[in-house]
Amino acid sequence: MIRLTKDKAIYTNHYQKWCAKYVEKEVFLFHPFLDEVVELSDDFTLEDLFYWIGRNQDHFDLIFCSQLGNRPLQCYLDEVQKPYPEKDDEIEYLELQRFGELWDWGDIDLFISFSGIGKGKGINYALEFTPLNEIKHLPLKLNKKFVITTYKKSTFFSRLVSKLRRKGNNSYVTLVEGETDFTLYELIGSVLSEVSFVGTPEERDTKLDEIEEDVEEMKRVASEEKGTNDHFEHAKKIIKSWPKWKQDINCNPCHPPGFDGSSNKGKK
Repeated sequence: MIRLTKDKAIYTNHYQKWCAKYVEKEVFLFHPFLDEVVELSDDFTLEDLFYWIGRNQDHFDLIFCSQLGNRPLQCYLDEVQKPYPEKDDEIEYLELQRFGELWDWGDIDLFISFSGIGKGKGINYALEFTPLNEIKHLPLKLNKKFVITTYKKSTFFSRLVSKLRRKGNNSYVTLVEGETDFTLYELIGSVLSEVSFVGTPEERDTKLDEIEEDVEEMKRVASEEKGTNDHFEHAKKIIKSWPKWKQDINCNPCHPPGFDGSSNKGKK
């Protein structure tokens, strides 16, 4: 096991009963310990994680090049170093959680979600459009709860009951529930995969600008044209809801409906 704190990384083998000698030592290079179970101190933040990533940059540029989309690690380290803009935080802490889903054809997909947890709202915030310096101060936690769910199609009776209860027609059913650990490799890889999902920080900001430009163009077209066809009416609804989308652009739920009590359509 390797335990990360703000200023130390401690390796211990106390959980390995077959070891003849107990070992506890401070380590600085992480590549020999990537398969070790990881634990974090209560005050550990995203900035602390990137501190350790930076100390191992020479190795991690190669080891995690797939999670980074073959992009340089340095651009993310640079963004973490930017000042934190004082603002009201809608996110209380950052979290890793493992979950799975059984599909109709028998496959089981396993995921590790890295997301932000909202303050008392039960909302999971996706982070791929969020500058790292805006969330670097948030605590980073490992949620050991693990579930595998499956999508249960509705029947006539369940639809009737759902309608009476004013609930949706379909639901996710938990098949397996338990606890799990994370390895150091999974922790670092999941974080890097999420923050680089849209590209480098520069590519991410460009993509967001393009989305806003597309919406402005839709607004212009909607103001110039009139019609009643379904596509036009749908476009108007999208335009009308864009201010809220922009405010909550990183509020894409990261779990399947019913997972952890939330109701959503998935992350990506």
